[in-house]
Amino acid sequence: MAVPRRIRTEDLMKPGWRSFLLSLGIWYLLVTLYMAMGSSTKPLLEKYWFYTRYSWPNFALCYLNIVWLVPRLLQSRGVNAYLAAASGALAVYVGVRYYNHILQNPDMYTYMTRSGDELVKVSLSTGEIVKAELQKGVQFLLLSLAYRFILDRIVTEQRITRLEREKLRADLAMLRYQLNPHFLFNTINDIYYLALIRSSHTADALLELSEMLRYVLLSKDDRVGLDREVDHLRRFVNLHRFRFPDCCVNLSIDTGTHPERWAIPPLVLISFTENAFKHGDPGTELDPVDIDIRCEAGRLRYRVRNPVGKMISKDGQSGVGLPNLRSRLELLFPDDHRLSFGTSDTRQFIAEMEIPLQPL
Repeated sequence: MAVPRRIRTEDLMKPGWRSFLLSLGIWYLLVTLYMAMGSSTKPLLEKYWFYTRYSWPNFALCYLNIVWLVPRLLQSRGVNAYLAAASGALAVYVGVRYYNHILQNPDMYTYMTRSGDELVKVSLSTGEIVKAELQKGVQFLLLSLAYRFILDRIVTEQRITRLEREKLRADLAMLRYQLNPHFLFNTINDIYYLALIRSSHTADALLELSEMLRYVLLSKDDRVGLDREVDHLRRFVNLHRFRFPDCCVNLSIDTGTHPERWAIPPLVLISFTENAFKHGDPGTELDPVDIDIRCEAGRLRYRVRNPVGKMISKDGQSGVGLPNLRSRLELLFPDDHRLSFGTSDTRQFIAEMEIPLQPL
């Protein structure tokens, strides 16, 4: 069974049965509002029939102006072409209105006046009829012109929004493509080192890496469960411990009783820890690497502190990871995140992040 296409603003602007029916529906909605403001006590169906008989030339002029005169002439060929065509449309409109009114009511263009003691029927002159109908036509032409400009503005804003959304997705995809090879390169170096020293943990490290790669490759959604992201971080810490068994790493995690119910962007926790392991000094009992994750009041607070190594700079611009993370958070949470990192006076590198949690 075919699913009906969602109605878009563009459907009101192009000639065709969809725009005709949609415009007709809007027209009758306006007629209903106009009738509601009036004081007539006639039955509703009778009032609808009256406006259908007498106002269809008004609708035809508005529809012609919206879907043809404005886009084909005013916006394509300029004001002069539009004015010429609009003048011709108004001339036809006046003629159609006149003959339609005469057809519906032969006395439409007459009025009663008193001549002495008698009431006399007087017909409007041709000039008076043309003037009255022309004024009416100009009013509807201007109203439909304003309506078309409003539609154009809405469509323009919608297109800008769609372009910004597509750019956001493209930028996020690019950042993730940068991050994955960066992470993989560093991890393979760690396992290569284990193989060189013939460590008994090489097989375990490869197993951890395979699970991590599975997560990286399958995490294609914009959000993942907090439990999966934390598990990914634990595996990364385990890989580091395989290579540096004497390194002291304190991993403190408090994500509540149901972390699987909360969602965060994938691969946002890895950068701090990866940066600490790659550019910092190995942690000791006196100066360990501290990794702290807390969930409080619907927000994730993440902090990594490590001894400063020789390669890291004071502004933290030591590689791809941290600038990449900053760019991702600015795209994902432009006004609702906190990110800071830098070297303290005690020669420790401290990185902190706070982002909102979303129900999964």
